[in-house]
Amino acid sequence: MTAPLSGATVYQLKVTLLETSPPVWRRFLVSSDVSLHRLHLILQDVMGWGSYHLYRLEIESTDYSEPHPDNDPYQLPFEDSERARLGTLVVDRGSRFLYEYDFGDSWLHEVTLEDILEHRPGKRYPICVGGQRACPPEDCGGPWGYAELLEVIGDPDHEGHLDMMEWLGGQFDPGAFDVNRVNRMLSGSAQEPEFTRKQGQYLAFIHHYTRVNGYPPARADMQRHFDVAPSTVHQMVLRLEDAGLIERVARQPRSIRVLVPVERLPVLE
Repeated sequence: MTAPLSGATVYQLKVTLLETSPPVWRRFLVSSDVSLHRLHLILQDVMGWGSYHLYRLEIESTDYSEPHPDNDPYQLPFEDSERARLGTLVVDRGSRFLYEYDFGDSWLHEVTLEDILEHRPGKRYPICVGGQRACPPEDCGGPWGYAELLEVIGDPDHEGHLDMMEWLGGQFDPGAFDVNRVNRMLSGSAQEPEFTRKQGQYLAFIHHYTRVNGYPPARADMQRHFDVAPSTVHQMVLRLEDAGLIERVARQPRSIRVLVPVERLPVLE
């Protein structure tokens, strides 16, 4: 976590995922001097997304995003989110703006500036202070697909129940929210741990595989890709986890999530 620059204030923001019922929302504190791209990364951690897709922030009818070749097919006139600062564009309590993640599923979030606070000496930001309900799974089809997913997993007799639970990795609790876990994510992403070239390749493979397939790789997938023994993959996963580069659910297959920002990942060789 980083402290605000001299003169910066602290924004209390509430982000709500639109068209979800009951609503998925988070409340967090962030320095007003953050760039919009950094705000995007914070929103990913706060909500629980995986940074696998493109995004945009719409503030006062202007769209902001990072310069990225994948944006070109959309031919959208984005302003550079790395050069724009939150505190210069959003200044009044009660101001609202939109954050869209994944142009395919189109997850729309409303972000509200609830309060403007003074920076408390010794306090470090960002920090999440509240929220409700789990983030939807990546690539589940947007709000309508998510509503269908909840219907299927909520009915053990539904013909698609077992297939959907397998796609979800065996478990999914739509009511789950752990503010401490969110803050561990925020703290880990801010520290930006270093990694070796080989570790970088594993991280890039996990990210690429998840983005293409919609779920993380199994250890057997990594074993085949890198042509190594199962013990080698096992030790690599443990090292990546110990270094804070990934998180996973113990004894749950396909639960690995990369904690390194996408822009720091190397090209997959």
